[in-house]
This record gives sequence, C-alpha cells and structure tokens, in this order.
Amino acid sequence: LVYVGFILVGSMEYVLKMKQVGIELEDMSIERWQVLAVMPLGMALTGFRFLQILYDLATGRADSLRLADEAAEAMGLKAEEQTQ
Repeated sequence: LVYVGFILVGSMEYVLKMKQVGIELEDMSIERWQVLAVMPLGMALTGFRFLQILYDLATGRADSLRLADEAAEAMGLKAEEQTQ
C-alpha cells in the first residue's frame, strides 16, 4: 500500500504539472494530461483492491490472497478431459 501511495502521489503531481503546461499530443488534438489521467486513476483502483483484500484477510472472510494458479488449473482441466 505504501508503494501504491507513492505512485499515486507522484502520478497526480505529474498530471497536474502537465495540465499547467498545456502540451497537446502530437497526433491528436487533446491535451496530454487528459491521457495521463489514467495513471492516478489506476493506482487509486489498485489501492482500493489491496484494501479490500486486506479487509477480507483481517476479518477472516478470506484465508489467502486467492492468487490464480494457472498451471494447477490447467492440469486439473486436462485430468478432467482425460477421464471423459
């Protein structure tokens, strides 16, 4: 969460400075800060998701991070396929 906070603050400062400068994109007639605004938005959403996971772990609603294990899932699907 600390990393997300640092990136969120840094990207907000960067976007605000780009807004002050008012540079447009080279190939489109929109200002650069409008495109870069997805950086702080993405970090805010990432932080929100981390807080959801932390809350679930703290309250006992989840016992792990529920990370996807694609290899185990693929092996399970292959085993089901072979039994049919």
